[in-house]
Order: sequence, then structure tokens, then C-alpha cells
Amino acid sequence: LVRTELLYLARPTLPSEEEQYRDAVDILRAAAGHPVTFRTLDLGGDKLPLGVRIPVGPNPAIGMRGIRFSLDRQDIFRAQLRALYRAAAVGPLRILLPLVSRVSEVRETRRICARVCEELARERIAFDESAPLGAMIETPSAVFTADHIAAECDFLSVGTNVLIQYAFAADRQNEEMAYLYQPMHPSILRALALVFAAAAASARSVS
Repeated sequence: LVRTELLYLARPTLPSEEEQYRDAVDILRAAAGHPVTFRTLDLGGDKLPLGVRIPVGPNPAIGMRGIRFSLDRQDIFRAQLRALYRAAAVGPLRILLPLVSRVSEVRETRRICARVCEELARERIAFDESAPLGAMIETPSAVFTADHIAAECDFLSVGTNVLIQYAFAADRQNEEMAYLYQPMHPSILRALALVFAAAAASARSVS
């Protein structure tokens, strides 16, 4: 799993499409044929880049972040997707969307991906449009609609740290709330059971 936002942090400017492409190609070549999953930008919350302003809001953990930010700033998102689809022509690459909370976010991303691939085709730039697209299940709403989300994706990935935090409404970075971080709590096990059942019904893998 590649956390692509690391390329955006601790620098005054945003990385170009070409820089993101070269970075992805280097990683794919180092992986020597093994599939690599690139999670799209998970900016926001406690990850604020210097090169772009993100509204913090009173509760950053549940504000403008993850796929919400990408769909809001499609100029940044499209550049990243162009780089990833180009890199997919070099080695096996999967694209993973963070903090999905409703199926419409996946559908909108699919439309953007289609337009990006059309652009690359017109420009006669090598790319692979068959790169699998997945969704992270990190929010309670995504758990309860995992069947709809799975039907629109190629694979699912559970973000257990964030899911546990949202399930208990407890900040995992707050030491006073640490006692509520319970991965084996029945509510979390039931959530995972729902996700795996939804994925199985659509013949999708879960990581």
C-alpha cells in the first residue's frame, strides 16, 4: 500500500503529474512485478500540505478529507489519476479511494477516471485503463452500504483504525479515550462481518 499523500506533505508546492508518474513507476519497478495498491490522496484531518489550503473546520477528523477533498479539488485529483493510469502501463497497479462514505462518491470517481482515460487516449500517451478501482471502508455509512459500494468497485479495503474511531465516536489520538479503542468489540466484529458478506455477494476481495 502506497500512501500517496506523503508526496504532498512538507513541501511548499504540489507535485506535478510527471513527478507523481515517475514516483509511481519507481515503486512499481522496485516491486518487481508484485501488485501495488496506490491509495489516492488522504489529505485533511491531521495531514495538511503546505501547497494547498484545506478548510479545517471545527472537527477536522470528520471534515474535508480523503475522497471528499479529491472530488472537491478535481484539478488535483485528475493530475494524480493521470499519473496512476500512466504508471499502470508499467506494472500491476490498483487505485484505492480513502474515506468513502457513500456509493455516489465511487460513481463520480468512475466518471472522472473514464474522462481521464479518454484524455490520455486522445493524447496518445501509454496507460492502462484496466487498473482495478477499490474503496476503503472506514465509516459506519460505508459499512451499512457495503453491498452497494462493492457492486461499484473491483475490491474493498477496511481501514480498521479509522473505523474503530468513528464507531466509538472516540478520538484515537486522545489518551483519555484509549480505553475505547477495542478492535475485538462485538460492534467491530459485526461491522466486519457485514463488509465481508457484502464483498462475497459481489465476488469482491477484501483486505
